[in-house]
Amino acid sequence: MDINACNTEYAASVMVYGRKLFYSYKACGSTDEFSVGLKRGSSRCAAGMQPNEADADKCEVCPAGTAKAAVGNKACVSCAPGRFAKGSALECSPCAEGTFVAIAGASQCARCPAALSSAEGASECSLCAAGYFDAGLGAGCEVCPEWAECSSHNLTLQTVPLKPGYWRLSVNTADARACSTDTSNGSSCLGGLLGASAARTGDDPGGSA
Repeated sequence: MDINACNTEYAASVMVYGRKLFYSYKACGSTDEFSVGLKRGSSRCAAGMQPNEADADKCEVCPAGTAKAAVGNKACVSCAPGRFAKGSALECSPCAEGTFVAIAGASQCARCPAALSSAEGASECSLCAAGYFDAGLGAGCEVCPEWAECSSHNLTLQTVPLKPGYWRLSVNTADARACSTDTSNGSSCLGGLLGASAARTGDDPGGSA
């Protein structure tokens, strides 16, 4: 047995969970016996924490914009677009309705620009906000006209409801008319699409209803 070999310390490294951990060993003679002592990365970090870059035996909280749900020595993961996290987060939270974030690793979400809105967890604002509707034809979000009830968001020409007292021939037209205030002919126009009851009472879809 080579006594001097037992007194010589060697350094090596190994990849564990995508991180390089360093250890040392001593080889004794031809038997290749060695004792291994991990120098770094031996601690298991709690959820919401990751190994410190300078000293893997120490753990640090996940930075803002990242999260980690499991116990272990894996690094915290960046939040996807549409989600965010404060420091030491276990998981990323979705952006609230009406807010968005387009980049990964965000610590907060931004409000949608005027006239626009979004669903929960959005990476962009692609819906019309309350008070606006999408009239189609690439016009974008327009201020709702007098006849439209726009108290909710994500309304289009086809889905926007009419206020009581207005009617239109089709959901594909923005030409809505006020119901006639002259009840002498027994008009039953209560608003909405022109129905059979209005037709029977002689309401004029050309403008006199």
